[in-house]
Parts: sequence; structure tokens; C-alpha cells
Amino acid sequence: MSSARLWAIVRSAGLRPVAVVVVAMATSTMAHADTLHVPFPFATVQSAIDAADDGDEVLVFPGVYPESIRLYGKAITVRGALGAAVTVIDGVGESGSVVSCIDGEGDDTVLADLTICRGDATLGGGLHNSFTSPTVLRCVFTDNHASENGGAVYNQLGSPRFVDCVFRGNDANVFGGGIYNLGSAPDIINCVFTANQAGAGGGVNSLLGAPRILNCTFSGNEAFFAGAVRSSSNGSETHTTLRNCIIWANASGDGTEVLALAGAIIAIDYSIVAGGWPGAGNRDEDPAFAGTGPHPYRPGPGSPAIDAGDNTAVPADIERDLLGQPRFVDDAGTDDTGAGGWPVVDMGAYERLDSTACVGDLDGDGEVGLPDLVMVLTFWGPCDDCPADIDGNGFVDLGDLALVLVGWGSC
Repeated sequence: MSSARLWAIVRSAGLRPVAVVVVAMATSTMAHADTLHVPFPFATVQSAIDAADDGDEVLVFPGVYPESIRLYGKAITVRGALGAAVTVIDGVGESGSVVSCIDGEGDDTVLADLTICRGDATLGGGLHNSFTSPTVLRCVFTDNHASENGGAVYNQLGSPRFVDCVFRGNDANVFGGGIYNLGSAPDIINCVFTANQAGAGGGVNSLLGAPRILNCTFSGNEAFFAGAVRSSSNGSETHTTLRNCIIWANASGDGTEVLALAGAIIAIDYSIVAGGWPGAGNRDEDPAFAGTGPHPYRPGPGSPAIDAGDNTAVPADIERDLLGQPRFVDDAGTDDTGAGGWPVVDMGAYERLDSTACVGDLDGDGEVGLPDLVMVLTFWGPCDDCPADIDGNGFVDLGDLALVLVGWGSC
């Protein structure tokens, strides 16, 4: 679902920056000195950032916030209180990137649980990182545009970290429909790249630096050169590493999904790559995606991605997949073809599709609760591929509400 559609749905439901879900506000932690709430008492995300000090949290309640923001080097967290699906920073009509980290931000500057959409910039329509290394968690980048490089994100000379993010429907006229890296060494973990477009590198394009891409899924991206991932060099080494990834069904004019040029190195291991790629544990087999709705790229029964990754490539702090489900879930009916001991991690951003998964747990936190209820109320009505359309009938209605209420609690 495009961010324009999301914006229309949220607005039609009455969730504006000045009209927030009351039940959510009532359960929030009240008036801590280190927590600044948006939209009350701070009407905009930027006004709360301006007032924040290092160590503070800017807590943003559900709504569409038509603005662009700059972090000004502050070691703060800007977080959507109830998740990215209902907390949108919309850059339409703004000039430049939706979010700018250009003031020396480090890993203690955190963006979390936000949708960042409809930015239009020369470099990095959604997020511009220059000489900075912020941490980005559980964010959705959609419908952002760059007239040059980095439709969703532009990284220059830094080491940002992206975990559990979705890059969907972004475009760049030149390089990197999803992410463009210039002399950067980002970690990109448990992320999905889909429906992004660029002249080269539909998903990710890198020049110099050493990006690490771990347990990510690339599908449905498009470019003239390299539908999914491209790296190039101008004399200094670009060494892109991919582990436990799925690269499948991306389109390009030159027929490549992955492309290394001019001395650049792309090292891929324990991954599914359409057309094949040299490396330990790599496969050229249909990943048998079987997910639905907003998460179509989950491996279904019999997928060659199951129990086929490399445990040693998963950072120690990564214990869950993009949906918040446990990593390292063994499938007793599948031979372990991966590495690193039992149980073996699956390839891609998701662990295998589990029929016992919790019905109604829309945010994937292992519990059906208030955030899931708010998501149903936010998307109420006709909705194509909405995350809250649990029964898949094209409407968020009483049937979906009932499934949330029946499943209420830990699961």
C-alpha cells in the first residue's frame, strides 16, 4: 500500500497531528522530564526535537505529521508510540529530505517505529545521513524520491545501522532506489527492499566503503543496471557483504540482479540469488514466498530458505525477525543446510511462515494488545492490502476487530 493511500486512510479516520487516539494517550507514561510528547504539548515533531536534550525521547502518537525534521546532532530517540503503520512523517510539499542527520549524529541518535514518506530531494528523499551514524529501527520508507542518488536513504561517510526496516516504492533518477552508500559502512539487517527503482542498483547501490547486508530480502525492485544490488569503485575498494539474503525476481535492463564494477567486490554467502552467485551455501532456487498482505516475502513450506542461513553472520543482539518473531526456529521437516549449529537461521528478513503464529498480533510483538487494536481502528473501512485486514476480505471491519479481541493477551 502506498504512503499516499495510508495518508488518506489515516486522515479519513480522523487521526491528524492534533487529533490522536485517546485510548493510546491515556495509557502513556505521564510527564517524565526525559519524554517529550507529540502532538501535545508539542504540536510538531521538530518542535519536540528542538526542546530535547541528550538522552531524551520524543514520543510521537499516531497521526500524519506533514513536516521535515533535522536532528541537530542530538543523542535522542524519536519514536512512534504505536508503530510505523500509524505514525507517519509526510514530506509532501517540503523541500529536501524528510529527515536530515547532518550534524554529527552517532549511534545514540535513534529513529524508531515511523513511516517516512513522500520526500523529494537531490540526495536521500527520505533520510540524508552525511558524516553521521544514526540507528534506525522498525521504520518504513515509502514513496520517497531523489533526483540523483538514494531514493529512500543517502549515506555519506558514516556507519548507520538499519534494523527491521522496509524500503518500498522509492525511486532515484541515478543510483540506489532504496539506499545509496558513498564511502559508508552501514549495517542493514532484517530489512525488505521491494518496488524500488533507479538507473542503477534498484535496491542498494554503493561506491567505496564496506556495507554489510544481513538477512535481507530483495524482490520486485527495478533498474537499468542491477535490479537489486550494485557496487562500483573509483580506485579505492568497495567491499559489499551479503549474508543470509534472498535476491529474487528483480528486473533490470542488463539482465543482472547483482552487479560489481570497476574492482568492487560483492561477497555473498548462504543466500538465494536469482541466476546464481559464487559463495558458500548459495542457491539459485525459487524461495517459495507464501506471505500475505504487507508481508508477502515470508518463506512458505518447503522453501529452500528455511534452515539454510549462517548463524555466525547474525549479530548477537538480533534475536527476532522483521515481524518480531523469534529467529533460529527449526523446521523438523527440513534438512539443515546452513552453518553455525542447531537451530539454523532462515535466509531473508523473515523466519519461516508458522501456521501457529498469533492471529491478531499485527505488530509482531508476541502479544495481542492495545497497539493492534489501534491499528484496526486506524485502518477501518475499505483497505487494499492493509496490515489490519486480518481476514483478507479487503475491509478492516468487525471481523478483524473480533479476531483481535478473541486473541487478546500473550501468545
